[in-house]
Amino acid sequence: MLQLGGDIPLVDVQRVKDVSRAIEARTGVRHESPQVIVLRHGQAAWSASHYAITAEAVARAAQEAATSYPPLNISCLKGLLRPSNVV
Repeated sequence: MLQLGGDIPLVDVQRVKDVSRAIEARTGVRHESPQVIVLRHGQAAWSASHYAITAEAVARAAQEAATSYPPLNISCLKGLLRPSNVV
């Protein structure tokens, strides 16, 4: 199994649709389900849905985002990511 370091929040959009809409509005990435969005400083660095989501693709996107952007700061999402809506 692949291991990724750092904080990796998972939003359960079935339970918190307001968070899904807010992420879509802030990132410009249209909501799909299932979906993965790699965020760096509140901007979408990569996204995929359905069959484009693989462990390897997500790991590669996370690695590329980590090396091509400044260090991750999830403070831009703290208002959205509360313990009740992060799995």
